[in-house]
Amino acid sequence: MVMAEKNKPDVITLTPDEAEALRDRIIRSTLAEHDQKTVLSLLSFNFWLQNQLERSKLTILRLRKIFCLSTEKIPK
Repeated sequence: MVMAEKNKPDVITLTPDEAEALRDRIIRSTLAEHDQKTVLSLLSFNFWLQNQLERSKLTILRLRKIFCLSTEKIPK
C-alpha cells in the first residue's frame, strides 16, 4: 500500500524531555495495559527508526527486512 502525497503523516518533533513526558502521560492514562504497551512500543520503535535513519545506519535492505518486505517475486 502506497501513501498518497496528500495523506502524508504530520511531522512531529519532540525533545527528549517532551518524549519522556509523553511516555509518562501514556503510563498514567486510562488506556488498558495492553494498549499502553502497544503505544509505548510504537513510540519507542519510531524513535529508534528515526535515530537509525539520521545516523545513516539503515540500508534499504535492512528496512525491507525490518518490515518483512520481500525483494523476490513469489512464483505463481
